[in-house]
Amino acid sequence: MDLLSFLLVYGGETLDFESDSEFYSGDEGQKPSVAEFIYSAINADGNHLINPVYDKVYTTYVEMFLKSVPQERIVHNLLNSPDRDIQEISAQLSVEKYPLTVKNFEAALTTTSSWLVTYVPKAILVYVDKKLESAIFALRKRLTVSCGELEQEDTMREMIRLQNVQRQVKAKMKRQ
Repeated sequence: MDLLSFLLVYGGETLDFESDSEFYSGDEGQKPSVAEFIYSAINADGNHLINPVYDKVYTTYVEMFLKSVPQERIVHNLLNSPDRDIQEISAQLSVEKYPLTVKNFEAALTTTSSWLVTYVPKAILVYVDKKLESAIFALRKRLTVSCGELEQEDTMREMIRLQNVQRQVKAKMKRQ
């Protein structure tokens, strides 16, 4: 949900990572937009959003984004989509829920750009963590089904590998 909200509200904003950030491209002229950054993170392994309604909104957004439709037009098209689910989710996520509080927060503490640089990568890490958690749960379920010893060993090895990756992701989440 956070990723979709970032896309709908800030998709056209540029992420201005500091030079010591692991996401810094090294080229000042090639700063990614929020939409580009999220798109590349989700589609790096051909992933999609688990919630089918959110995935429908994401897929529709990406189709327009890849056709270089401007951000305002994408949101407008989503809000006026013939699909009622897309309309509802887009309406819920494209508006800041507490504009007075958010405006005060932004004005007092940070610019939108520096706030996005911090929270978009965190949201992606949370997304990756949830995908790993889901995969580990599926492997645990597979272990409960009677299967051969060799298959159990392979499943256990994969589960251990995913748990190690999940630990790395969680450690990265704490650092940011």
